[in-house]
Amino acid sequence: MTTNAQKYRGTFKKTINLQKLKNKEISQKYAFAVEMRLMEKEYIMTGEPNQQQRWNNIVEANHEAAKETLGYVKKKKSTNPTIIKLSEEQRKLGTLINTLSDPTRRSALQKERNSKLKTIHHALNEEKYQRLNDHVAEIQQSRDDSTRMFKAIRAIQSTTAPPPLVINTPDGVSANPDQQIEIVTKFFESTFTAENIPKLPDVPPMKMNREFTKEEVQAAVKSLRNNKSAGADELKAEQLKHGPDIVISQIAHILNTIAETGSYPEEVKLGMLVPLQKPGKPKGPPSSLRPIILLSILRKILAICLLRRISNKINDEIPITQAAYRSGRSTTEQVFTMKILAEKAITSTDYSAQILLMDMSKAFDTVHRHHILEDLRSILDADELHLIKVLIEDVTIAVKIKEKTGKPFVTNIGTPQGDCLSPTLFTLYLAKALQENQQPSHQDHAYASLVRPTDHNYSKPDTSKEGVLISLQYADDISWIGINCPEKISQIKARTPALLAQRNLHINHTKTEEYRVNIESKEGDWRKCKYLGSLLDTSCDIRRRKQSAMTAYQRLKPVFQDRSLPPKQKAAIFTALISSIFLYNCEIWTMRENDNNEIDGYQRKILRWMLGIRWPAKLSDEEVYRRTGLTPWSTQITTRRLRWFGHANRLNPETPASRALNDTINTDTKKPRGGQRMTWMKCLQKDLNKANITLNQALDVSQDRAAWRQIVHKMR
Repeated sequence: MTTNAQKYRGTFKKTINLQKLKNKEISQKYAFAVEMRLMEKEYIMTGEPNQQQRWNNIVEANHEAAKETLGYVKKKKSTNPTIIKLSEEQRKLGTLINTLSDPTRRSALQKERNSKLKTIHHALNEEKYQRLNDHVAEIQQSRDDSTRMFKAIRAIQSTTAPPPLVINTPDGVSANPDQQIEIVTKFFESTFTAENIPKLPDVPPMKMNREFTKEEVQAAVKSLRNNKSAGADELKAEQLKHGPDIVISQIAHILNTIAETGSYPEEVKLGMLVPLQKPGKPKGPPSSLRPIILLSILRKILAICLLRRISNKINDEIPITQAAYRSGRSTTEQVFTMKILAEKAITSTDYSAQILLMDMSKAFDTVHRHHILEDLRSILDADELHLIKVLIEDVTIAVKIKEKTGKPFVTNIGTPQGDCLSPTLFTLYLAKALQENQQPSHQDHAYASLVRPTDHNYSKPDTSKEGVLISLQYADDISWIGINCPEKISQIKARTPALLAQRNLHINHTKTEEYRVNIESKEGDWRKCKYLGSLLDTSCDIRRRKQSAMTAYQRLKPVFQDRSLPPKQKAAIFTALISSIFLYNCEIWTMRENDNNEIDGYQRKILRWMLGIRWPAKLSDEEVYRRTGLTPWSTQITTRRLRWFGHANRLNPETPASRALNDTINTDTKKPRGGQRMTWMKCLQKDLNKANITLNQALDVSQDRAAWRQIVHKMR
């Protein structure tokens, strides 16, 4: 069966040259062409068009206008006449060699062919170097256009084509797209469909209490990211951004009509599944593939508009311990909580931490959709609930490999991937799963009082009796850290799988990790515990970050070694693509003086390579920083640590990071004899001492974000 949306596929295999839209004159011509074609299509139609016809007209008008005013991106093939001539000659020689039986003649022709191939390779290498110089020149000329600069950088990085997709078959390994599509379709159909799934509750269509406006749709379109793969309709965000106002108005009309009638264009529910090989997984099995779902632009706009209306209502139902997909929250909070409490445990004789990390198997793909609507029924208005049902019910997926599309299949489980609404729906689903069978009146229940409320007056809590239990969630990563309460961690470990199973969420027991941290576990396995991309031990994390930064440098080596590129421009690339990798979550590192010297030396080593300084040539450290306009990494870390302290102190008192900071500051513990180990809090104290600020003063001043930023700025 060929869907209406699929009829465009194959027609537009060439890539539209969207870069031309940056030219104001061409952009205006494009918008005018779209409007004219849309008016023509509506004029020749008889009767009132339905939603599918309206959307088809918009899609066709955009494609036709793009073809006429923008054209296609030219293929990157050699236009060198010498290479073209030699390639044709070597192909003829290859054909002739295969027809000859005389070995002497074959050998002579093969030598002649090899000589031509060698000449071709030399010429291609010269073209490659010329393209590299062109990209470097593009970087040079795009100092005020970061998008243009990073596009040139990506072109330099993409020196090799991605490896072809291989799929296991009963007869071996197949690279045939048709056979691959059939196998992959069967695998993901079994993943996203299940038997005996309850039907979704009935939610009748109704007119929106507050209709979607043209301004809402326009804002949603502007928020779409450029340079993203298109869905089944092959319509990209750039085309709508530069299109006429009439298109935005018609999209708003379509969305309001979907709500009122329940009738929708099929593209709203159709996603194209592009399988990608998971890194580190064996090639061949379909289970090693990551499904990337490409949705239509219309569905994305509807999801954005709806999410902006309902996000506050849903966020009120999600516990504060969940940090994913929430404004002002990050992985840094969760890692900081683990790290600062673990450090307190290894520096105290009467303070022990228990860490429990649980991993769920394909959590987003096992969600039962009827639970989502049941959870939302008491939260959302009826008109909003109906649109949620439209977006999650009977979502259709078709596998796409090498421009070929398989037979669509209808899914009935999992949160539909690819739009901005799914993560929010999942976090609510997970929150409800962990709250089921909760008994808040019982203090000994594993899920009762997971966050012990405080009034944020820096009183000193007594953790010796009950201990402190902190829950941390980041999307489907669920973790707990307990202070002097191993029995509560044991209860959670025993009860959580059953709670989640009630909603078809399953714990991967092989990936469940549990650590006990105390003064006797100075060299324990907890130091190499990887949590949300960071290792809890600073030394281990720095070593890993060095490896990642060096890998990034090697990929960009042609750029950094180009002598025509000014040092300041190289420094901008270094900051964006190497420093950002190395300094990930650096604000929570525990830094000794040796650590500061080590990372600064590592930074200067790369900068000297970048500047072309090789032994026996010498360049002072001050001159390295002067030429590049950069500051030492250790200085940046100090600044980020102070800024992070202010952010953590301003968080809601019941967030995990705020509770951990409050507990670390205000809980008295017994210290062992002898010298004390360096901790993050001691690093902070040293920073504050340099600014002549006490910790209590910092706790008060940092409540005012603007005032604290001024203090941090003066300390640079």
